Amino acid sequence: MAETPKSSDIPKRTGSWWSKNWFCTVLIAVAVIGGLSAFGLPLIVSQPFSAGDSISTLRQAILAATGGVLAILTLWENRRKNIQEKEKNDQDHTRQVHAERRSRYAKAIEQLADEKAPIRMGGVYTLVGLVDEWLEEENLSEPERLKEGQVIINNLCAYIRSPFTLASHYDELKQDNPGTEGVYQDKVQEFYADKATLNSEADVRLGIIKEIHDRLRGLKEETPGTWSYFEYDFSGSTFFYPVDLSYSYYLKSITFDGSTYQDWTNFSNSIYEGSADFSRSIYKNEVYFSSSKYGDNAYFSHSIYQGEAIFRRCEHKGSIIFKESIYGGNVDFEKCIYGSRNINNLKVDFTNSIYISDVDFSATEYNFSADCSNSIYCGKINFSDSTYFQSANFENSIYNQEVNIVATYEDSTYFNGSIFYNSVHFNN
Repeated sequence: MAETPKSSDIPKRTGSWWSKNWFCTVLIAVAVIGGLSAFGLPLIVSQPFSAGDSISTLRQAILAATGGVLAILTLWENRRKNIQEKEKNDQDHTRQVHAERRSRYAKAIEQLADEKAPIRMGGVYTLVGLVDEWLEEENLSEPERLKEGQVIINNLCAYIRSPFTLASHYDELKQDNPGTEGVYQDKVQEFYADKATLNSEADVRLGIIKEIHDRLRGLKEETPGTWSYFEYDFSGSTFFYPVDLSYSYYLKSITFDGSTYQDWTNFSNSIYEGSADFSRSIYKNEVYFSSSKYGDNAYFSHSIYQGEAIFRRCEHKGSIIFKESIYGGNVDFEKCIYGSRNINNLKVDFTNSIYISDVDFSATEYNFSADCSNSIYCGKINFSDSTYFQSANFENSIYNQEVNIVATYEDSTYFNGSIFYNSVHFNN
C-alpha cells in the first residue's frame, strides 16, 4: 500500500506563478469582464429602450472602454519594465564603478611601496582622487561615503606615520655639503645620494599633507572643507619637512601625539571641534598654534619645544593640558581665553614645566581653575592684565628673572613655597 505523502513533503505554492504572470492575468480578467459586460449589460438595460441602435451603441461604448483600459495597462506595464531595466542597468553600472575604484585603490597601495618616488607620488594622487570620488557618490548614503573615504584616509595617515631611516640623519643631510664630523664624514658620494633620497621622500609626504590641507578648508572663512569630516591619526610621526596645517577645520578628533617635528610647524588659525592631542611631542624648530579654537579637550603635555612656541589668542572650551613640558625658546600665551563662566569641573594645567626663555601669559582670561605650580622660570615671566575667575595656583615654583603678576584674581590664589630671585610686581 502506497504511503500517503506528508504535508511537509508536498511542494508549497509560493505564489510565484502569480508574481510572474499577474499582468497576463489582469489583461485576461479585464478582457473577459469587458466582453461579458459588452454583450450582457445591454440586454439587461435594453428593456426601457425600443430602438436597437441604443443597444449597439452601448455595446460599442463598453468595448471601446475595455480596449482603452487594456491599452493603458499595456503602456503602464511597458513603462514598469523599462524602469526595472534601467534600475538594473544602473545597479550593474554602479557595481562596475565601485569594482573599478577598488581595483585602482589596490594598485595605488602597491605604488606606495615602490622604490621610485614619482611612482609613490602617483599612488598618493590616485588615493586622493578616490576619496573625492567616494564623497561625490550619489548611490551611497553619507555614512557609507564617509566610511569608504575613511579607509583611504587611514592609509594616507599610515604612510605619514611610517618610519624612514634617513630621517634620523636629518640634521646632517639638511646641510649643503657633508660636515667634518658625523656619519657622512669622508663619504661625499653617499651623502649626496642619501640627501637626494631624503628630499624625494619628503616631497611625497609633503604632497600628502598638502592634499589633506587643501581639503580641510571651506570656501568661506571658518567653514569645514570636504575632508573635515574624517578622523586623522598622525601619532608617532617624524616630520622631516615643514608642516603647514594652518586654517584647518576638524570636525572629529585628531591625534599628533608622540610626534617629532624637525622643521617649522604651523597649526595656527584652525578649528578643532573634537579632541586634539599634541602631547609627548618634540618641536626642534618654531611652532605656531595661535588664533585657534578648541571645542573639546586639548592635550600638549610632556612635550619639548626647542624653538619659539606661539599659542596667543586661542580659545578653549574644554580642558587644556600643558603639564610637564620644557620650553627652550620664547613662549607666548598672550590673550587666550580658557572656557566660559558657566562651565565648571574643567582646568588649565601648566604644572611641572620648565621655561628656559621668556614667557608671556598676559591679558588672558581664565574661566577654569589655573594651575601653574611646581614650575621653573629661567627668563622673564608676565602674568599681567589677566583675569582669574576661579582659583590660581603658583605654588612651589622658582622665578629667576623679573615677574609681573599684576592681575585680577576673583578666587583663591596661592604662591606658597615659591622662590623669587628678582623683582616681583604684585597687585597693590
